Amino acid sequence: MSTPATVAGSRAGSAAAAGRLAALALASAAVLVQVTYPLLSGRALTTATLASVLLFAAASLVSAGATHGVRAVVALLVGAGGVGLVAEAVGVSTGFPFGEYAYAGTLGPQVLGVPAVVPAAWLMMAWPTLLAGRAVVDLLRARFGPVPAWVAVPLGAWALAAWDLSLDPQMVEAGHWAWADPAPALPGIPGIPLTNYAGGCWWRW
Repeated sequence: MSTPATVAGSRAGSAAAAGRLAALALASAAVLVQVTYPLLSGRALTTATLASVLLFAAASLVSAGATHGVRAVVALLVGAGGVGLVAEAVGVSTGFPFGEYAYAGTLGPQVLGVPAVVPAAWLMMAWPTLLAGRAVVDLLRARFGPVPAWVAVPLGAWALAAWDLSLDPQMVEAGHWAWADPAPALPGIPGIPLTNYAGGCWWRW
């Protein structure tokens, strides 16, 4: 006979499995939207970009909730989305630490001078990069022995900052944001100053 504890555990397991499937479905939808990018231009491309970010952000939130509960969702909203908004608002108003830059007003509603979709983008990538950091820690433990759990945080932060190498050139080329003084820049990646990458690492650590 099933006990209340057994029933509750079964229901929790089913809910977690359903959450993981929902997260996978949302992430898959985001990827499918991104596949259309080469076929689009102008407003249609911008709309697809916004949709993919929101779908991916939702996937991250659902995944966090399914595997770690409501606290993880709140932590992700505040720690990634909230910090992302503050970082971008400070950056736009002061130029610190990313360098002086401005948004073109093409990415929808803004909060504190920052498109609302931008902190959603921080949120969408924070969760998978943290999971990647934890996976690397597991690999290091298997090979070298004990490794502190906190090592996953700087690893995830580094991966999140490295994402800028792909994102920023696309957004600058599309005209969504620009720097007042984009030099010095990395070879082959004009338009984005080194301060952007340094500032991204600083905030995300």
